Amino acid sequence: MSYICDVWGPIQPNNPEKEEIEEEPLPTITHNEVIECYDKVILYLQCQENNYGSNDKEIKFIKKFKKEALREYFCSTKQINLDNFVNVIK
Repeated sequence: MSYICDVWGPIQPNNPEKEEIEEEPLPTITHNEVIECYDKVILYLQCQENNYGSNDKEIKFIKKFKKEALREYFCSTKQINLDNFVNVIK
């Protein structure tokens, strides 16, 4: 165990204070934006099929991701009954 401490001793910085790195939060991406991007990727792979040799397996893989995004979008939407819908329109 002392061998590990001997190795790590010279590697550690002289300043024991931890450096604080300020990270900016990632922007929020909606389900619709993700679904549009998947559509673009699928279209790109279909157009470039001859150039890059992409096959149906790769396109099916991306389509599964799109289907999962559609499912998440559907599950995240609020259900509204007809009475509330009519009241919102008035």
